[in-house]
Amino acid sequence: MPHSPSPWKADVLYNGEDGGLYEIGIYTSDDNDEIAILSTDDGDIANLYPGLYSSITNKQTEQEVIDANAKLITAAPELLQALVFCLSFLTANDDGEEDVVERIKAAKSAIAKATGEQHG
Repeated sequence: MPHSPSPWKADVLYNGEDGGLYEIGIYTSDDNDEIAILSTDDGDIANLYPGLYSSITNKQTEQEVIDANAKLITAAPELLQALVFCLSFLTANDDGEEDVVERIKAAKSAIAKATGEQHG
């Protein structure tokens, strides 16, 4: 049951000025297909959408894509923690080989995206 394909991006839709609504949209990077809306409105945390409609196959319903996206979103904190652990292992065992260097770079980039930090 595949989720909407990556990469995903997040954009602030409403910035909460003057105590108003704060809302972030999560979209597929390529087509801007909506995956989720995270909001302070009405106590809802998120509304989920199937995202990239072309990822839905004949055997897959919109609900199955939404379920897969929800599972990925809820697993994100543990995935980030596991990636940080793996990065520390890779860094400690870095022998300078190109594939290891590329994996370290990819892990650092993903962690920076997840935490909102700059990665150089």
